[in-house]
Amino acid sequence: MTTPAELRRNVAALFKARPPVADPRVVDVLIYKGREELESIVLQHKQRHHLVGEYVLGPRAMRKASRVAAEGVAGGRSAFLDAFLKNTA
Repeated sequence: MTTPAELRRNVAALFKARPPVADPRVVDVLIYKGREELESIVLQHKQRHHLVGEYVLGPRAMRKASRVAAEGVAGGRSAFLDAFLKNTA
């Protein structure tokens, strides 16, 4: 389903998607939330489909959306899909 390298890349993309934080209190809260997330994963409070959706498929969708936006496709949809939704195809 995924490789360790791809998983690292996906987690790094999630970090980079956040705006930079300078306030030390906010950094402390983010570190706390990260530890809580890790603990819930280690203790298996999150099942496999939660992890796949959040750390494998979610970042892939983010990358795909950024590629679509960079290519200039309106609203992230193809011309065919726009025509289909307008019921003209």
